Amino acid sequence: MKYSFLFLTLLLLAGCESDRIEGIYSSDEGPYFKLNKNNTFEFGIPNDPSPVRGNYKQVDDKLILIANVKMLGNYATTEFELKGNKDTLTIDILHITHPKFEIYINKSDNTAKTVKDSIKHFFDLNSPEAEEELFIYYKLVQDKFIKREGA
Repeated sequence: MKYSFLFLTLLLLAGCESDRIEGIYSSDEGPYFKLNKNNTFEFGIPNDPSPVRGNYKQVDDKLILIANVKMLGNYATTEFELKGNKDTLTIDILHITHPKFEIYINKSDNTAKTVKDSIKHFFDLNSPEAEEELFIYYKLVQDKFIKREGA
């Protein structure tokens, strides 16, 4: 009986271990997210000398990642809302706030917004205008981030 209980406990713990999200998730284009056990993350490209670093938390089926990063001489708050599972992540929301600009992309709602010099610009995410206006950020929210082996 004791051995049965021990075996079931180990089996349960092993099952929980397989749902862990920690690891490195990267796209085919190069950007990656590294999620650490202590709820910190890193976002960058291979050989990036100063990747974005911050904290994350899991809320229901989403991961919320927040970082303060020095950008264009000021600090910007970058927030990612990721969806997916233990094998694949996608960016659903990307929000960057900076004293000189703001970028907000919501993939689920197919909306985007930019603010620069107090001028707000709203558009559909799947439009050519969005692709041109958001360039790298547009591509980023279209990417899938796959968990890499050994990560």
